[in-house]
Amino acid sequence: IMRLVLNTKHSASTILSWANRGISTEKSIDHFASLSLILYNSVDNTIQYTNAGTSPIYLWRNKNQAFECLSKNSEPIGVEKSSVYTDTKTNVEKDDIIITFTDGLIEALDAGGNQYTTERLTALVKQSRDLTGKEIAQKVRNDIITFSGNTKQHDDQTLLVIKIL
Repeated sequence: IMRLVLNTKHSASTILSWANRGISTEKSIDHFASLSLILYNSVDNTIQYTNAGTSPIYLWRNKNQAFECLSKNSEPIGVEKSSVYTDTKTNVEKDDIIITFTDGLIEALDAGGNQYTTERLTALVKQSRDLTGKEIAQKVRNDIITFSGNTKQHDDQTLLVIKIL
């Protein structure tokens, strides 16, 4: 459904609402999803974003040398047909970094049962802020592998890193 509705000039919240109605009205589908949708406008250097469920969006503001959590918890798509999603727009600047990830990434376990954590992830991104988005993502991947060792993981681990150039 997302592939079908993304090729539009409509807002992020409209796109999520369409996907939500498509999933929640389908009685043969007993699924829901948490996701973030980020629309980047390179002309005016803004992002418009919305999220469904608990998918986080963090923004490293290079000018302030600090992270902001942009997302707010909301209803996942597929749960309730009437769910309402809201758009938020913010400016971004050169060398700002946007990250979003699944809970399986920050809940990755080491041999002692300790979780990877959002704090560890954001500290590594901050430390790696001079690298490209792809290089930052690879550093995080390598760090999770080192952290987890041979411990079997229970969930998917997905990370998106967007660095504004």
